[in-house]
Amino acid sequence: MILGALRTAGISAAFPTEVSVDFGALGPGIIAIVGDNGVGKTTLLELSSVGTIFRRLPSYAEGLGTHLHPAAEHAFTELTFTLSGHEYRCRVQIDPQFSGDKGKTEAWLWCDGAAVAGERVTEVDRAVAEILPPLDLLLAANFACQSRAGSFFDQTKAARKDLFIGMLGLKQLQRIAEAAAGGTRRVGQPRTHAGQR
Repeated sequence: MILGALRTAGISAAFPTEVSVDFGALGPGIIAIVGDNGVGKTTLLELSSVGTIFRRLPSYAEGLGTHLHPAAEHAFTELTFTLSGHEYRCRVQIDPQFSGDKGKTEAWLWCDGAAVAGERVTEVDRAVAEILPPLDLLLAANFACQSRAGSFFDQTKAARKDLFIGMLGLKQLQRIAEAAAGGTRRVGQPRTHAGQR
């Protein structure tokens, strides 16, 4: 995944107004984000990946909807990134005052400018699952949280085994094998044809 740009507003106390980062303009090499405690470094980094795409902020053990600026009437985060030669844009909008302060979260995903999924977060989650590994695999393998949430080496032996099975794609192979076995059982059963007694 190559980051393109991030735009966000109303997320955390650090970003009451819109902030944008053009990652492509930063150039090659290692980029450091520095600042005092509480200015939004961790939030910015997490919004640049799992925070926007999965609506989770693992370092805070929170969902995006619970990490809003206290005065936010509307909040959003939008991330563009390139993956396997395609440009994606993921947008999440949160209205914390919707339906008597119950809140409402909507999400969209575009690929090469065409809408892939929209409004319902479940649709976006299904579309994301087709292009990215699950959140637990990303946290264990690709994305290190400040709090070490999801770190492979901090997991129990059983959890590490499950993650490793997921990384190898063995669960998918197991589902394929089970479906094939079910088909074999159906083919092996005797069939009754019309007119047979």
